[in-house]
Amino acid sequence: MKRPNLFILTRQALYGRLLFMLGLLVFKCVLDLGYIHFVSPLFGYAVFLYNPNVWKVLESYLVLVLFALILPFRIRKPSEFFVVFLFLFVAVPLLSIYGLKDEAREYLYMVLSSFLVLYIIIHFPKIRIRKPPKGRLLAIALSLGVLIVVFVWITVRGGFSYLNFDLLRVYEFRTEVAAIVFPGLMSYVKIWYAKVINIVLLVYFLWKRYYVALAVIMICQVVYFGVTAHKAFLFYPLLVLFAYFFVQWRYVVHALVYGLAALSGVVLLFYWVGGETLPASLLLRRVFFVTANNHFTYYHFFSESGFIYMSNNALSFLSSYPYEYPVPRIISLFQYGHADTWVNTGFLATSYMHFGFVGMLVFSVVAGLIFKLIDGLTSERVPLWVGVAIMIVPVFSLTSADLPTTIVSHGLGLALLFLWLLGGRGTLIFGSLSTPRVRHNSTACLIR
Repeated sequence: MKRPNLFILTRQALYGRLLFMLGLLVFKCVLDLGYIHFVSPLFGYAVFLYNPNVWKVLESYLVLVLFALILPFRIRKPSEFFVVFLFLFVAVPLLSIYGLKDEAREYLYMVLSSFLVLYIIIHFPKIRIRKPPKGRLLAIALSLGVLIVVFVWITVRGGFSYLNFDLLRVYEFRTEVAAIVFPGLMSYVKIWYAKVINIVLLVYFLWKRYYVALAVIMICQVVYFGVTAHKAFLFYPLLVLFAYFFVQWRYVVHALVYGLAALSGVVLLFYWVGGETLPASLLLRRVFFVTANNHFTYYHFFSESGFIYMSNNALSFLSSYPYEYPVPRIISLFQYGHADTWVNTGFLATSYMHFGFVGMLVFSVVAGLIFKLIDGLTSERVPLWVGVAIMIVPVFSLTSADLPTTIVSHGLGLALLFLWLLGGRGTLIFGSLSTPRVRHNSTACLIR
């Protein structure tokens, strides 16, 4: 009886691996087509040049096949999901640009080596942390308190006068809103609320099936986008819903890669058939190729000008920062000839900016340890999808921000704190705002 079972398991594993490999290849093909037929022709002036190297294109597909044999295709813990998640949003677009722009081989392979380091680190022993008493109660109470404070602040500062839901007009309001409605410390709170606080409430109400409360929080997120004029805030709940519906499924990685391939194909088809450029610009250009291109730009600039050794933040007391403008504006000056654009990119490019190739490996170790911490705060505490959903937005920030900046400014550290709290006990039952299963318990509406 054991032999047939072993045969079936082997066949299923082989089928899953081949399906994952095929999905990666399809996804990269769609990205290549999007770059050749949309991004480069329409945005070539913005350094999205088409200068293909046939051998590098073939090399990029071979490398992708090799990683399809290495990366996990069945998710058992959040760290495995996040390694694949970052690979799809960072490494695959880099592989496309590498061949289609004839970019630097040494930098590409250091990025790929960094992903191998991440993959190794997540297989270290699990980090164990004690559960906090009354943690869930404290997490939800704090989140609701911040929500109230944020919307009262917006009202007092006249933020609702900037309310706008037109994606094409967000840049008309963003700078003024940031200066008038969210000055100083509130600029951090603005990001923390959208990326962590409201996400915690979304996840909790979805987890406990409080659907009315969930609808209210979703409306708050949409209104918050309308006030702040940050397009990304509008799409964060979609990442939470993805985690809820797919992460528990053993083929979640397949759903992710085929979903991204299909979505990329659809927006490209909209452009080919109807001439609609906005969806393709938002997804293909902005999400995938802007940060990928900026990766290589950071490499080219700092390989010539030298590293800054974190003198722009934590280690400024050890060495002086050598530039007149912040790094994103310096890269804008290097790439576009002016310092008016804020050119961000992911944590691997900025780790190279700080310490070169050694920095990329060291920062990858730190990121891997953070992923291990997420595993420890999820396992035997909350469902797998909850751990992924709480952390997915801050982790996504690693595709466009420095690691220290992501931990502090983009809420990764704060999200870890709330995930720790949610792993404790003590929750509120919002009886009048929920539609959970009926419990024959007289204390159902009390703190449990």
